Amino acid sequence: MSKNGLRPLGASIESDSEEEKHYRETAAAARRVVNAVRRTRSQKKTGADRPTASSHAPVKRAGGPAPVKTPKNRKPKRSPAPVLPEPDPNDLNAINRKLAELRIRIEEQQRRGADDTGAGRARLGKLQAHRRQLANRAAALRAERASNN
Repeated sequence: MSKNGLRPLGASIESDSEEEKHYRETAAAARRVVNAVRRTRSQKKTGADRPTASSHAPVKRAGGPAPVKTPKNRKPKRSPAPVLPEPDPNDLNAINRKLAELRIRIEEQQRRGADDTGAGRARLGKLQAHRRQLANRAAALRAERASNN
């Protein structure tokens, strides 16, 4: 039993042989190194240098071990898409500039392969719907101006 590093229940911590003692000491040293590396990495990630809101130690319950909280893996927050101002609905030149800008953005999305993903298709669909709406408005303004002349 001692050659495998196993100790019977209730056995003493002292080793029976020098070889077993050597293995236990090296294993303990390795655990200390691994734990030190884990602590330094987690401090870098969580910013342990900053003071926390509750700096006191957690209170242990008498009923059993304290619950261990595991950090949740959260996705980084994406910045919202920039909202471009709408052109004046009666200014044909502003609508034409916006149409040109939308055409460029649609072509850029298509070059990036936006059709390959669901989010890309949705984004492309919104841009195309907005372009159709502005094109209809521009056509209505042109027809109105043509009828007035």
